[in-house]
Amino acid sequence: MPAALVRLFQGLPFSQLVWIVSGGLSVLRHYIIRLLLARSRTFPWHAPRLLEEATTRILLRRVGGGYSFPQQTP
Repeated sequence: MPAALVRLFQGLPFSQLVWIVSGGLSVLRHYIIRLLLARSRTFPWHAPRLLEEATTRILLRRVGGGYSFPQQTP
């Protein structure tokens, strides 16, 4: 086995650790939850499309990087 390939396999556990520490585990959890919700038909896989459609119909309001319900004042 070439030395470069051996070094690659030796560095793999370190790179996986860096990925987990830098937020990779949260990303993995996010997509697992999305997959489970989509499979149970509880929430659509294409959630951004649903949220943008609700925004165009004025059911939601875009606030920064998220969404909120519009408040009506009496």
